[in-house]
Amino acid sequence: MRKFSKTLIFIVMAVMMACVFAFAACNTTGNFVYPAAPAEGAVSGNGGLSVVYGEYLYYVNGNQTTASSTNKYTGEVKTGDIVRIKLSDLEAVLALNDDTSIASVDLSEEIQKAVFEKAEVVVPMFYYSGNTTETNVNGLFIYGNKLYFTSPNNALSAGGNVLSDQLSVYSCDLDGRNLVNLYAMEGNTFLNAIYEVDGKVYLLYVDTGLMMVDLSADKREAKEISKTATGAKFDTASKSVAYVNDDGKVCTYTAGAEAEVVLQDNANKDTITYTITQHNNGYVYFTKADSEDTVSDFGVFAVKQGSEAVRIYNVTKDSSGTAITYLCYNEQVILTGKTFNSSPAAYQLYLTSGDGSVKDYLLEHNTNDKEITLSRVEGNTLYYTRDGKMYSMDLSSTSGYTAVELSTTITPNGWAPVDTVVNGSNTYFLTFDSNNAILCYQYKEVDGEKKAVSTDITVIVPAEEDK
Repeated sequence: MRKFSKTLIFIVMAVMMACVFAFAACNTTGNFVYPAAPAEGAVSGNGGLSVVYGEYLYYVNGNQTTASSTNKYTGEVKTGDIVRIKLSDLEAVLALNDDTSIASVDLSEEIQKAVFEKAEVVVPMFYYSGNTTETNVNGLFIYGNKLYFTSPNNALSAGGNVLSDQLSVYSCDLDGRNLVNLYAMEGNTFLNAIYEVDGKVYLLYVDTGLMMVDLSADKREAKEISKTATGAKFDTASKSVAYVNDDGKVCTYTAGAEAEVVLQDNANKDTITYTITQHNNGYVYFTKADSEDTVSDFGVFAVKQGSEAVRIYNVTKDSSGTAITYLCYNEQVILTGKTFNSSPAAYQLYLTSGDGSVKDYLLEHNTNDKEITLSRVEGNTLYYTRDGKMYSMDLSSTSGYTAVELSTTITPNGWAPVDTVVNGSNTYFLTFDSNNAILCYQYKEVDGEKKAVSTDITVIVPAEEDK
């Protein structure tokens, strides 16, 4: 009996210890004091470093680069926590840059104090993504008054180790309450996107293949859409992903659909290879290579659901064999380059197709003397840089093309591109700097010329309040 009792006690204690460890891992909020629930508001700017809900800006408090870092409430705000600040308070913080009563040597300290006073921690866990290739899909999302984000899995393995090499999708209320670990991916570098379709929220992610999880379901399990998904490109506008499947076919899948859609068949997959280059506004753009014909340049193709693929530009390389830099929009390509033998040098920006003989100039012909670098196309908007500044242009405009000067070129760091926040007539640009702090840029006049003024809005405990 004594031997049995000791064994029983040992088993009970082991179970109790396991429960304690599990609770310690899952209880990420501890004695955290939640902020008040926000008043109902509109959502804008889903994805990226921030998202606006009503009067609040929710944002990621710096770039946490280590998945195995402590990922729970520690008593103080930390790097990567999800925080929020009222937009009116953010404006007041940014206005300190123009307060002449503050000595320049004291400005950063005063801003730090103001941010600490005005901002609130909503989730004392850090946002994380190891995906640094298709960064446009990363970030914070608000769907149906719930905040969705990714963070290392805080559950424990059978051996009692935190599963931080897995990436989980979490949801919570907009005050941080009711935190739920919805689904854990087996790796933390997978391309993944969180989309809402018809009131349901879906996770799409690429392991070897493409997987879909209905995050709104009671039982959340991954459904394999495709065994392989090579070169996956996501399109937020159509809430879909384009890729080449295991049969070498160009495919697309829309969140919530039953199956993938083949856009371009491939009867000769042993010799023909397709490569996805861009996915925008429902169009998928790709190039073609043939192992039996390595001389021909097959050009650039565009395809969308319900239509056959068309070659929109005849070549991908110039006469010297150098790859051409281009972006695609609808069934045209966007090109830039210097006019041959012009003096002074003139750089063009134009839409074209086919052999490029017909050009639709986006900037008036031969009026630009600065080199242009193409950045990206989002929906109907082209982004490019010229002379150290970023510009946008609405390509769908029926009244002519107008370049809008946005900001001095801002170099993003970490898992997110530069994030744009619009508040009334003010536009702000958020990005991580090389020190993993989060900066807010304003583009405004300083000493008679427009400049990008950066403000560190990372929430940290001011030095005099250190314990």
